[in-house]
Amino acid sequence: MAPNTTTTYATVVKNGYSWPELCKFAPQAPSLEAFHITNGQVKLQKVECPKNGAGVKFQSKQVESKITSQVCLFENGAPGSEFNGHRDRLGAVSKELQKALTASFPDVEIWQIGSFAAGFDIPSSDLDFTIKVESLAGCKTPAAKLNIIKEKLAKEQEAFNVKRVVGGRVPVLVLQHRATQIDVDVTIDNDTPKLNTQFLIWYSQVDARVAPLVRAVKYWASETGVECSKKGRLNSFSICLLVIHFLQKGVSPAVLPNLQETFPEINGEIKISADPSKRRHLAEDLRRQGWSQQNTDSLGALYLGFFQYYRKFDFTTRWISIKRGTSLVKRYAKDRSPTQVHPRGYIVVEDPFLITPWNCAGTVRQGDIFQRIIEEFQKSYDLILNHKTIFFRNSVRREVIVKEGKERDRLDWGWINRYTGRYYPWENIFIDFTEAAIDWEKRRTIGRWEPWPEQMAWY
Repeated sequence: MAPNTTTTYATVVKNGYSWPELCKFAPQAPSLEAFHITNGQVKLQKVECPKNGAGVKFQSKQVESKITSQVCLFENGAPGSEFNGHRDRLGAVSKELQKALTASFPDVEIWQIGSFAAGFDIPSSDLDFTIKVESLAGCKTPAAKLNIIKEKLAKEQEAFNVKRVVGGRVPVLVLQHRATQIDVDVTIDNDTPKLNTQFLIWYSQVDARVAPLVRAVKYWASETGVECSKKGRLNSFSICLLVIHFLQKGVSPAVLPNLQETFPEINGEIKISADPSKRRHLAEDLRRQGWSQQNTDSLGALYLGFFQYYRKFDFTTRWISIKRGTSLVKRYAKDRSPTQVHPRGYIVVEDPFLITPWNCAGTVRQGDIFQRIIEEFQKSYDLILNHKTIFFRNSVRREVIVKEGKERDRLDWGWINRYTGRYYPWENIFIDFTEAAIDWEKRRTIGRWEPWPEQMAWY
């Protein structure tokens, strides 16, 4: 034991001050070895990113991991993903509509089509259906059938706001779910989107990276304005095909094979069952034939590689064919009419199934809009490398929180109107913030705020 006068390591705090105290039973303090501090130069070894099939190079492995983790937010059911809530709402509204249609028309067959059915939905996605009703076979036109369905749904159900039937090459019945404000489009006797949706499902089943990559690119296209067919820009299906083409030809080894070449029977007229569980699973057939995935690139590398590929792609001289698994040179006769199967267009992405050539990107009909789309590929590539993030505007989390917050505020606004007995338009509360919102938009988009060219009236 140490002498009674040994000072302990502990201190007793009295009146806010620390004072050493003598302890009768304190242990002997251990002896410390002498150590010396010297100045020296530390050698830092830079960790190079492994090479990838997309041909992109990140500043460091940490940057690639960060970009990959951001793209992983778009995985279906990913922990912490802000998309899960919207997907759950879409699924609930889908079941509710199918129940309402079945109650009104017991002989109805329902196919869910579009982004949600293919697993490529984003927070702004709505629902799309095509149906077949045998009891309405006597009606001459699809528009007449949809008008009958419209009238019956308006009388027999209250969950949906039955708006109108929009005419056109393919008439559409427009609905809106009252509780969630989710829009629903219904067509009838429309076979083309059934096959297109199943086509996207088949490719997403081949590799688990396809769905989150498509969702991330679609989210980028929505945020930048590249996707907006009503304003003469790209539509959702053409963007999906651009991603598939990149995964076929823009990386080496390829992520996706050419399914139409491997399974030529799907190029003909095939029937898509209304029951998804009865449909063919091409990915399983592909693996039985001995195919295996050779590409191990991260989602971050594939995402950046997508922009690198299309910022260099020459759309003026080449057109994209998923059916052939490649891009081909545009060839014209002396009168500038195409001599190949591709139609005329600034961006040509061939429909993979239609016998008559159809350009899925035919909505882009103006040179200035086409040029802006090409600029967006280059801008996004540069911004990802410079700012090391895929979110240039609001993050996904912020978008969802703001949207849900506005929905809650709208409910509170309704209660205020009921309580006061007066009606204050919801839109009026935003009028005073218009100039501030525009200024904030310019500052927070990292200098990329530019108005899109207007679509000409004759289009």
